[in-house]
Amino acid sequence: MQPRARLVVLFAPEEYEVHEEAWDRLLRIYSIGRQRWMKGRIGDRLAGVCRELDIALVDPRGALAEAGPSPPLYSREDGARTEHGNALVAKVVARALDAGPPPPPAEAR
Repeated sequence: MQPRARLVVLFAPEEYEVHEEAWDRLLRIYSIGRQRWMKGRIGDRLAGVCRELDIALVDPRGALAEAGPSPPLYSREDGARTEHGNALVAKVVARALDAGPPPPPAEAR
């Protein structure tokens, strides 16, 4: 049997895609209504594309949201994930990789 490699895509959400307070702050800063800008649109669209192409997606939004605001997962200075945020995302990725390879695409079965 030949070794199989697999492609895994990691979605790296911005803070506003994870925490409601950051979402509200973004809407206020840019004077955008909720009906014009959907916070989950990018991640949801990526998930759809990955499903269509049978590509594994690691989406840490749920884990980041459940972790809460303390310790901070995103920097207030530049919006990048903090050490704590990166450590949490690394755990999510490790769990996904430990789950093993996904089943082969439907056309290969």
